[in-house]
This record gives sequence, C-alpha cells and structure tokens, in this order.
Amino acid sequence: MFNDNWWVSARTRMQNSNFHSWLDEHCGMKITAIELGAGTAIPSVRIACSNNAKNLIRINPAHCNIEKGQIPLKMSALSALTEIDKILS
Repeated sequence: MFNDNWWVSARTRMQNSNFHSWLDEHCGMKITAIELGAGTAIPSVRIACSNNAKNLIRINPAHCNIEKGQIPLKMSALSALTEIDKILS
C-alpha cells in the first residue's frame, strides 16, 4: 500500500471480502455507521460509510463536515464514544 514493497495484501483482500459479504447479508437494512476520525486526505473510509450506511455518525475533531442526514460530532473518538455509552446505558 502506498508504494510499500513489503505490503502483504492477502489480509486486506480477505477483510474486503468479509465486508462485502456482510453488506450482502444486510442488504435492505437500515445500517448506521459510526465513523471515527476518518480524515479527508485518503477518503476511502468516508466514501464507504457514505455509500453503504443509511445513517452516518461522523466523529472527528477537525474534519466532521457532513452531508444531509448525517450527524457530525466535532470531538475526539474517546469523548464521543464515552458520551454515546452514557446515553445508551
């Protein structure tokens, strides 16, 4: 990855396959994604979340710009997850 001659891609391919199998199994369901700290330099996580989740909670202290229907939390991942846990407990 990124011109790394020692990159071992087998695990990445396996995880990608697992991810797509999971998406297929949950097709038509209202998936909510919680995106933690995905920046803008390499948008692959942002794109995957936006394309596959009905609801998106974007947690990022610096880059939490959103599209319609998404929920931005401009805070650290730990702070956000702690607050979410308090609400759900």
